[in-house]
Amino acid sequence: MSSSHSAPPARRGTQLKRASPPRMEGRVLVVDDTEAKRYLIVHTLRLAGMQVVEAVSGAEALAAARSGPDVVVLDVRLPDMSGFEVCRRLKEDPATAAIPVLYSSALLQDAELEERLFEDGADGYISQPIESRHLVAQTWALVRMRRAELERQREREASQAEQARLQCELEKTRARARRLTESGVDLSERREAERRLKHLMAELESSEARLRLALDSAELGAWSYDLTTLEHHWDTRAKELFGLPPEAPVDMALWRAATHPEDREWVEASVRRAVARENEGFFSAEYRTVGVQDGVLRWVASRGRVLFDADGRPTRLSGTYLDITERKLDAQRAADLQATTAAFAHALTSEQVGKALVEHGLKSLDAYAGALCLVEGEHMRILSYFGYPIRFAQDNSLFPLGVRTPSTVAILEGRTVALQASESMEREWPEFAQLLQGSRSRSWLSTPLRDGARVVGVLGLSFSSLRRFSAQDKAHLESICRLCTQALERARLYEEERRAKDEARERSELEQQYLGMVSHDLRNPLAAISLGARTLQRLQRPTPEAVLRTAGRIATSADNMGRMVLDLLDFTRGRLGGGIPLQRTRNDLVRLCQDVIDEFMVTHPDRRILLEGDARCEGWWDGERMRQVLSNLLSNALRHSRAGTAVAVRAREVEGEVELAVSNEGEPIPAELLPVLFEPFRRGMAKFRPAGSLGLGLFIVHQVVAGHGGRVEVGSAGGVTSFTVRVPLGDGPAVRAPGA
Repeated sequence: MSSSHSAPPARRGTQLKRASPPRMEGRVLVVDDTEAKRYLIVHTLRLAGMQVVEAVSGAEALAAARSGPDVVVLDVRLPDMSGFEVCRRLKEDPATAAIPVLYSSALLQDAELEERLFEDGADGYISQPIESRHLVAQTWALVRMRRAELERQREREASQAEQARLQCELEKTRARARRLTESGVDLSERREAERRLKHLMAELESSEARLRLALDSAELGAWSYDLTTLEHHWDTRAKELFGLPPEAPVDMALWRAATHPEDREWVEASVRRAVARENEGFFSAEYRTVGVQDGVLRWVASRGRVLFDADGRPTRLSGTYLDITERKLDAQRAADLQATTAAFAHALTSEQVGKALVEHGLKSLDAYAGALCLVEGEHMRILSYFGYPIRFAQDNSLFPLGVRTPSTVAILEGRTVALQASESMEREWPEFAQLLQGSRSRSWLSTPLRDGARVVGVLGLSFSSLRRFSAQDKAHLESICRLCTQALERARLYEEERRAKDEARERSELEQQYLGMVSHDLRNPLAAISLGARTLQRLQRPTPEAVLRTAGRIATSADNMGRMVLDLLDFTRGRLGGGIPLQRTRNDLVRLCQDVIDEFMVTHPDRRILLEGDARCEGWWDGERMRQVLSNLLSNALRHSRAGTAVAVRAREVEGEVELAVSNEGEPIPAELLPVLFEPFRRGMAKFRPAGSLGLGLFIVHQVVAGHGGRVEVGSAGGVTSFTVRVPLGDGPAVRAPGA
């Protein structure tokens, strides 16, 4: 209510004091060889109320850690050893394994740090430049976590010690009661012994209840192992952490099967060191388990000690399990997302993006193999893969979506699909089971890559053990796939831009060459015209024959120049998108072909041109342009046909279209030229360009045919080359062709 009224002004001479924040406790070991940076960290933590111990090398840090600080703030670059090595040694030593480690580094983008950040068991990191509030907040959070764990450990040890004392006293009382019974002492003394025995049993039950309450409140599972009888005892919580039901029996073989293969050896080694009385028989380890029956991956923190008899022989191991899965996985997911984002930021091509996704996807979920596939029509194409044999990419480079697998279902249904190997898999997934013959995969997880509502690809991971995937696992993989989709789009734009620049540069170079060629070709007929005109000027009394001969050469050269200019105009119209203008009239294609052939027989009297056509083949076309099409095709056929062979022309009507084909025998067109045969400015076309021509004939053929709504095709095989034009018959008056 007071917020609606202004506070009364303070009296003059009186200062309002702000309440100081509560002092923080904690003992922190700061390890850094750079004096200025170490001073900043130490000064900041001391101002917050914490005790600070300093070290400037890895050896000093390991020695100082034996005193039991609450947190170690560790630089990753030290003069004698790396911070990674210091952290690894701290975590391997049972006396220091539970101490939280906070990395400090200015090189968080360094590939080594990204790879090793959480692998050594570090509990967090502080990026540089250091912000005081972030440093204090993270350090204080780890101090509180450490002290709470120590308090729970003390409570457990006190309860266990009290239980052991009561158990010992109970055994003594029972022995005394037996002796009294056997010696026949007074009945009252026996009753006193029995009363004492009942009292001790009640206290023991109470102690066990308090211990059980302490374990339950800390969500701990208790375990023990009798080294004499080799019997295991796990409570319900301990069995749950290994994916077992409460009634399941346990033994050493089961523990080994449930412990992650990569962690099993070093955990056993730490237990052996404790049995050898290192660190007074205490041991500590954080490792992964894979549920025996449920297949769930978990992280557990195991703390325990070895009990010895009066002769110093180990008799029993006992300890607790704590589920630290979420803490470990959260840290790992954060590191993976950071590393994946950095990898995507440096990936310029789709192949680089795919490699980064597969590698980080494998690492984040502990898969042994994976593949990224992109959707192409009714198939998916492998872009990148890891862990599979080389033949995998060769056999499945294009995989049909109709075959039911986790990845194809993820694409078609747009959802994450998880699958475990089971007896019913051959019945429910028959095609997939057939593909898996000889594979060591036991679990699969496939997540689609979505661009809005469209699925553009899928990431499929394979696991060598039975696994169940939590909602957090799936959400994490989906986050990585979303980052990948964005990175693929950036890579696509980059590749398109680079390709456009390359094509523009190539086109510019070719156009420069073409301009030089045009200038050269126009210069020849122009020189002939100029020479002919000057010759006529020098003749004082020219004979009619000389005048006609010189004038003919001038006219021929002018015609050649006119054709080249017309070709240039047609080329310009086609390239600018306006299309070559057409004036449609009713024409008979067979008669048109006969007229063009007659003209060619005049200029090529030694060649044979055969015409095959329907009786009438009429339609609405631009007659002059269709003559131009046939003339260009006939020129090519006559030029490239084998000497002494005929050129065949065929015109016929086929299902509402006319088909005009020109064929010749000769050397086939090179396969690399076929896709670009109708395009201008293409390398390799020089030998197909006749003298006195700009080489635009086939380009103009394509433009005219496209303007008529038709198409032109070429086939070159078996020593015969054929150009085939198909255009609609047409049914209207003169129109202007659309842009080609």
